[in-house]
Amino acid sequence: MDKRKERRTEKEEKQEREEKQWRGWKLEKKRREENNGSGRECERNRRELKKKRRLRRAAEGKKVKHRERRLERQEKGETEEGVRGDRNKDKMNVSRWGPGGRDSCPL
Repeated sequence: MDKRKERRTEKEEKQEREEKQWRGWKLEKKRREENNGSGRECERNRRELKKKRRLRRAAEGKKVKHRERRLERQEKGETEEGVRGDRNKDKMNVSRWGPGGRDSCPL
């Protein structure tokens, strides 16, 4: 007899807990809608913030890599300007329209 009562109370407790969670969730949703117009807007903003945060972290990682590479080059004795200058010269010599410039472009 006691076990049956215990089971019933456990079920009732579980049900009460679920109802409380549901009520809390509803209140939270309502509060969010009041603050931001609608819950969807809030979700969209959260997604955009998440994306920006991810991009920022990726950029930080790239900065670190570039810093490490620059330090490695300095240790080897290569000058940063020399390497960068050569690359720029190569780019200038080969233009998008070929060696004669824009006028010689067949199109």
